Amino acid sequence: GDSASLDRAHVDTLSALNDAFPQDLAERIHQELENFEEADFVWRLEKVSGHRWLRVQAQKTDTGHDVSLTDITALKQAEHHLIHESQHDRLTGALNRHGLEKRLEALLNEHETLDQVSLCYIDLDRFKVLNDVFGHQAGDTVLVDVVRRLRSRLGEHAEIARMGGDEFAVLLNGKEPPHRLLAYRALDAIAGRPFVIAPKRFAVTASVGMSPALRGQTSSQLIDRADNACREAKRKGRNQVVIFQDGEQEGERQRHQVEMDVLDRLRRTKEFRDFELAIQPVVGLGESNRLGGEILLRHRTPDGTLRSPAGLIEAAIYRGEMATIDRWVLNETLRWLDRNERAFRALDFISLNLSAEALSDEAFKTYLLSQVRRYQQVAPKLVVEINETVAMQDGYMMKRLIGGLRQLGARAALDNVGGGFVNLSAIGEIGVAYLKIDGAFTESLVHQGAGQAVLRTLTVLAHELGIASVAKSVQSDLMLPALERIGVDYGQGQVLGAPMPLPEFEKLAGIAAGVEHSEAFVQPQVTPLAGRKAPQQDIAHTDALEPRHR
Repeated sequence: GDSASLDRAHVDTLSALNDAFPQDLAERIHQELENFEEADFVWRLEKVSGHRWLRVQAQKTDTGHDVSLTDITALKQAEHHLIHESQHDRLTGALNRHGLEKRLEALLNEHETLDQVSLCYIDLDRFKVLNDVFGHQAGDTVLVDVVRRLRSRLGEHAEIARMGGDEFAVLLNGKEPPHRLLAYRALDAIAGRPFVIAPKRFAVTASVGMSPALRGQTSSQLIDRADNACREAKRKGRNQVVIFQDGEQEGERQRHQVEMDVLDRLRRTKEFRDFELAIQPVVGLGESNRLGGEILLRHRTPDGTLRSPAGLIEAAIYRGEMATIDRWVLNETLRWLDRNERAFRALDFISLNLSAEALSDEAFKTYLLSQVRRYQQVAPKLVVEINETVAMQDGYMMKRLIGGLRQLGARAALDNVGGGFVNLSAIGEIGVAYLKIDGAFTESLVHQGAGQAVLRTLTVLAHELGIASVAKSVQSDLMLPALERIGVDYGQGQVLGAPMPLPEFEKLAGIAAGVEHSEAFVQPQVTPLAGRKAPQQDIAHTDALEPRHR
């Protein structure tokens, strides 16, 4: 029963002890009494209706044995619940960091099977934007669904842990399938199909780092290695898997320290001496001589090299400095346009890709409109690029922002279209002037992938809505005839022009620095760019396939 004292018996002989209790329990009592003359231990009693936990107390007497059994099942269940709570995330039901460390400690001590253990570290990309736009309840729904998807896709091969916020870990334990394959499955489980918070559908991508376990490692060391690989995946552009390689840790540590030093200096001085602007041409296709460009941000490292700022931007987002950087990029771009107002009259546009964090910040959007108003004479040349995912997360607010830009003469472009499961019916309503199609669909032209149909559909849709189409990631001359047949208006990529310093773009546009230009400015002839190799610039950049200022 459930009473505190289940039973108390006095037995005279060992045979009577065996008769009074199950054999294995009777033998344990007898053994304890033989060794210590009294016993006090916990016993799990298996019953048809389930198991019970008993506290067994016994002692020898002159005439036999006194045995007392107390049902402590409720106490053990409460104890188990507390242990479970201390090792699991309350929201998702996954392990928490403490629970993962406990599991790792046990597995890392089993040297014979250590080669079967790896750890993946997963960070959801730009999850803060989703939280800011939809609210924390929607964000929590996505977090729960992430764990459900990982469990469903990885099955018995993995244990899932939530490390805090939007970060997860996957403990892989087993020989088959290969852990590298499971890491890619984990990424596909998250990014392979949209999340749904009715009536909206939106994409969530992730950066995944994986590290195999090594002999002599602690749980913290293995977690740190996987986390470093995840950071590298973010630095390389997000939405990918990076496997930790020995020898890379010191370089990653030094790079991370440089990034932190830059941000600390920026916070103290508000000086941007570590940053420079570059630009990549956006070229009209076919018989067109149209020319535009996209502003890019570059980080000048201590050795003087210009590099992609991807890792620096991730650190800025983490430390809440992204709006500061975006304001500087916006102001520098507008001042540059203002200085070259007369010379740039024949250009179609100069576009600026603002970060998702800035575009979800109402104070920044107010600042954006005020600066465009300040430089309203060059506003018709400015195009603000808005990532498809950001735009579709809150179409109403983006429509208001784009409307405000249009009133001032500026325009907007929807970026990475097709990569985030865009609601096609919403494109015409949001008011953009340009559709920048995700580079994956352009790349499909080379290997005859199914993405060609998507590229064609998006181009036709854009034209029907009076929107110009831009193909990204044009990396081969072989792509150009196909893009022209489809009717794409502009192309952007290495074969049409590599990222370059601003003064070189001025020359490309037919501007000689310091030379006064007449009103009869000659429209630049940019078609030859498509027929020659892009010039090598003195800019080291790692994001040529997906150029961004962020």
